[in-house]
Amino acid sequence: MYQTDAKQIVGISLLVAAMILQIVCILLTRILIKLEYGGYMAVMRTWLFLSSTMEHVFYIIFHVNYTYIKSGDEQPDTCILMRFLMSFCSTFTTMWILTIAAFYLVMPIKPEKCLSSIVRFLTHCVALTWTFVSCLLYLVIAFRLKADNALEYIHSCWNDISNTLHFYNCYGNEIIPFLVTAFILVNARFRISTHKRTMSSRMPEYHVNVTQLRRTINRYIVLIVFLFIYYIGLYIRFVFDKRGSDLVMMAMQCGRSVAIAVTVCLLDKDVLALIFRRPFSTPMLLLHPNEIGLQSLSTELTLVECT
Repeated sequence: MYQTDAKQIVGISLLVAAMILQIVCILLTRILIKLEYGGYMAVMRTWLFLSSTMEHVFYIIFHVNYTYIKSGDEQPDTCILMRFLMSFCSTFTTMWILTIAAFYLVMPIKPEKCLSSIVRFLTHCVALTWTFVSCLLYLVIAFRLKADNALEYIHSCWNDISNTLHFYNCYGNEIIPFLVTAFILVNARFRISTHKRTMSSRMPEYHVNVTQLRRTINRYIVLIVFLFIYYIGLYIRFVFDKRGSDLVMMAMQCGRSVAIAVTVCLLDKDVLALIFRRPFSTPMLLLHPNEIGLQSLSTELTLVECT
């Protein structure tokens, strides 16, 4: 007998819609990169949207598996693997938000450092290292518990997971990166507010619009507030309802994705200019001094074409 109802179908449909929204953000970001807008920040955003898309792919597979699973027929191996893949992509998404936040923190202090290939390499290393370590730790412990026949800690995959290892894996390995991200963004916003005059005199050399930089950081702070509400809501959800899959759970996961897409992509000034076919603003992100003349020429040509 299969556990299906209309609510689960609605929830899965929401996840599919959220995944499509992430794909749209990937396409918009790649178009900006081809138009030479966004720079390395657009590359990091591409990774963010890509990991968020994969996160939803595994969310959908997980919830579909729950929706059509036979009653009482739980398979620990399948559960562990699915939760590992979900957690890996979710943590990778959070880590890219962290690296973008760190990029904004370094920008007002030493703009030239953001141009370094070493810094770009380190951002990928940090994002991958934490994701691999935290998620592989779950995987190792889970299979170790299975080998020791401690099935009570891993057996319940979709129902009553609050006392299992899966409860940690739902969001435990994202909490530390999330808190670090919040601290970095608040610090970056405070630094811009207190050193606005100094930055306004230095940033034009690197083609950085301080006002636009401040607005962008404000958007990420709004995203952090939404994610904070998401984590608190997730915890409350498990306190009152121990199931690992239902409409509320799927709606919350969809909401997280929509918050990322709206704040990072759809409210971006260059994305709005692309959608509504308006002239692009002066690029906010860093350019090497040798590239500024080329970018300015490109901007002028764009303005001529639009007029």
